[in-house]
Amino acid sequence: MPQSQSRAPSAARATRHEALRASIDTLLTQVSAVARTRPDQAAAPVVVALAADLLFEAREFRPRGERRGLPAVAPDLSGLAAQLGQALAMLDIWQARHAPPADAAADKYSDAEIAAMRNKLAKRVEQMVIEREREREHAKFLPSNQQVDEIYPRISALD
Repeated sequence: MPQSQSRAPSAARATRHEALRASIDTLLTQVSAVARTRPDQAAAPVVVALAADLLFEAREFRPRGERRGLPAVAPDLSGLAAQLGQALAMLDIWQARHAPPADAAADKYSDAEIAAMRNKLAKRVEQMVIEREREREHAKFLPSNQQVDEIYPRISALD
């Protein structure tokens, strides 16, 4: 059966997919926050164990030929973040393959509403650009070599 005509997943499998995706996303957020500053730091054993469990569960959503073997979990935070990101991408691919076809009648917004949202977004972007330019102009007048103590004078303690 071609992949474009694959069967719709069962409700239980779709529920497992959503729960697994949420769990991996949460762990990835936490791991990547620390990995940005200390990428070579070893992950805590409890984090490695949790990641191993989640990566094992994610195997169910791989293509059939790629489900063999246990995934080796990276010992450092940057490697773990990469593996969790790959698992999220794999779950997204599975979801895209099994999502119902987009129907034009299922659109929630009319063309006029979409145009109004685009105009609002354009105005916000324009306001952000103007604000950024104001900040740059203001920064030109601030001395760059001034010390923090000179900017904020300290009051000496009363005796």
